[in-house]
Amino acid sequence: MKIVLTVNELKKIYKVCGSCLNPKHEKEALQRIYVEVKDGILQAGATDSYSFAETTIPISSQDSGAFLLPVVQVPKAADTVTISVGTDILTFIFSNGVSYIECNYPVLEYPSIVEMRRNFSRTSHSYAIAVNPKLLLRALKGLCEKNEAVILRFGKVTEPIYLDMFIPGRKLSICDHKRALVLPVRLNYDEAMKGLQDRKFL
Repeated sequence: MKIVLTVNELKKIYKVCGSCLNPKHEKEALQRIYVEVKDGILQAGATDSYSFAETTIPISSQDSGAFLLPVVQVPKAADTVTISVGTDILTFIFSNGVSYIECNYPVLEYPSIVEMRRNFSRTSHSYAIAVNPKLLLRALKGLCEKNEAVILRFGKVTEPIYLDMFIPGRKLSICDHKRALVLPVRLNYDEAMKGLQDRKFL
């Protein structure tokens, strides 16, 4: 199987899936990105067994199949990359001449992502709240430390999301008193939900 991506498309895959990728995971398969190609659509997803993220990209190739994509350093001067997957070899060839070759390419069993994907298609969500991701990330970074949990409390779609820090198994001290809130983004939710349904996933 051979696919051609722009460097920006490869970076998009790394950025989206990298949020759920653990390069030091004890399972080698979970150090990589699961890529599936079918009907001109490339779908890439990653999980660390606690979280999951995926994205799709339309491609010109009519090949079909699946493989585990490693994270490689992307050269600055390249515009495109050709990824070829053989029986036991995987190659990256960038348009500026830089290439990566992985011989004895491992056939690794990736955890089933069917159940994870099924969660996206649930229709039992009672409500939806839209927030600016930068504000939510900033609030989470301000609260989180090692071994902490963050409790998110939701009200109505026009009310803030409340974030409270909690450390399981430990009584809170005065140093643990932290909380935050993030105001929602006002949306036409009927229009937003219809737009989300129009996306193409395998």
